[in-house]
Amino acid sequence: MLGAWLQTRKWQCPSDIGQRYGAGYVLTARNSVASTFRSVLTRHASQGNMGDEDSLSSNGESQAILPRAKINGSLHPHVPKAKQPSIRKNDDGSWGPTGLYGTRVRETKLLEILRSVIKPSRLKRVEEVLSARSKRVQCLFENLHDPANGSACLRTMEGFGVLTAHAVESYEPFKVSGGITMNAEKWMIVEKYRHCLDATTALKEKGFTVVATCLDDDAVPISDVDFGSFEKICVMFGNEERGLSWALRNEADVKVYIPMSGFSQSFNISVTCAMTLFHLREKGVIVPDIDDEQVNKLYLRWLLMSTKRSASLLKKHNYEHLAPDFV
Repeated sequence: MLGAWLQTRKWQCPSDIGQRYGAGYVLTARNSVASTFRSVLTRHASQGNMGDEDSLSSNGESQAILPRAKINGSLHPHVPKAKQPSIRKNDDGSWGPTGLYGTRVRETKLLEILRSVIKPSRLKRVEEVLSARSKRVQCLFENLHDPANGSACLRTMEGFGVLTAHAVESYEPFKVSGGITMNAEKWMIVEKYRHCLDATTALKEKGFTVVATCLDDDAVPISDVDFGSFEKICVMFGNEERGLSWALRNEADVKVYIPMSGFSQSFNISVTCAMTLFHLREKGVIVPDIDDEQVNKLYLRWLLMSTKRSASLLKKHNYEHLAPDFV
């Protein structure tokens, strides 16, 4: 039947397609469709999934037929999608394999609605990443000029589980490129300041030890610093050409640099950021430590970002006041 179907099937295309693309194009496209169906039917026939009317066997043996889907008025072989496993309630009252929802995350009606439209695999991933977020280590960037550098730094931070970044925009706005960050900034907190002293004052009031990456005479190799002795750490990175300003270097509690063996004086800022965070993780400084209040806020926000139906669900159930920026 396959041969007869291919012979009788008319190729639906504009009447002038031969003039625009050439007759060879039409013939090639038609042969491509025929080849695709022939390979699909042959594969399923070898698995015993074809019926009498669609059998490719010369001996006419009857075989089972695949379920079919109707596409553009024609029936095609269709393999149904595997069903997502349901989320079960655990013995301790929590939900799912991570046990985050129902324990650290309070059960609410809005969360129930959002969880009902998000795949269990996505819920598991959200909960795993959220459980690993760290606020003990943060980074500050001063007047970065190239958006590609800031984007690469944010992507690196997100990959290491760092939650918060700070940006000083005295004369250069902090911009990111979604193609480079891969939307990593969506899952982070980026706080911005107009003046560098506003940033350092806010950080020190929260108990952060401010670490400057620079080449000053009193800077030490990063491996010589006992970061484990600091309760909270904010590592500062400066402009690509000028480095950190004198004001920020003067506010630093510690100054560090990464030793180099080549002629180059310094690494690219995104490379420096990556090596610094890797060093801190190896020293056991980047650890999951966000409190339950922040976990609940981020869980709601991340679920809202995990479905395209957020706005419609908020309006439908009158929850616009809980997340006005999503409506």
